[in-house]
Amino acid sequence: RRTCNPVMTETAIQKLNKFYVQVRKEVKKMEDEQETKSVIPITMRQLEALIRMSEAMARMELSSVVEERHCQQAIRLFKRSTMDAFQAGQATAPEARDTRKARHHILERLPVGSTTSTESLRKALQTRGLEPLIANRAVQLLVNQGILQYRNGQRSVYRAARG
Repeated sequence: RRTCNPVMTETAIQKLNKFYVQVRKEVKKMEDEQETKSVIPITMRQLEALIRMSEAMARMELSSVVEERHCQQAIRLFKRSTMDAFQAGQATAPEARDTRKARHHILERLPVGSTTSTESLRKALQTRGLEPLIANRAVQLLVNQGILQYRNGQRSVYRAARG
């Protein structure tokens, strides 16, 4: 029984490193523009996954060396899965602007230490011309940031902190 443990070439390592750094920069830029954390964090685990996929591509050919083309195949798979999922969760520029606007209205309307029904908050945002999707996104963003807390099975929200 023969084992195949391919070794990465220097160009393969550089290819994956360059791609990983580029993706991290793109994600950081999107997070900064939208003032929110990514739903799918891009961490060292993703780089390790890219390395394992590249090695698997080489193993499928019984190659003793992971070449740049194996890395390119792994990158293609990564883009099709992880990055497509990441981008699907991101808002467009107008949506991001409206979410910031909704966030501002929520913080203005709800002082620290107060509670209101989730439904009345969403209706108040709708009367300001903001769509339900945007209102929901803004509320969830503030919950994720620890500024708001859901109460009573999400029927009400409590403002726990300054924003």
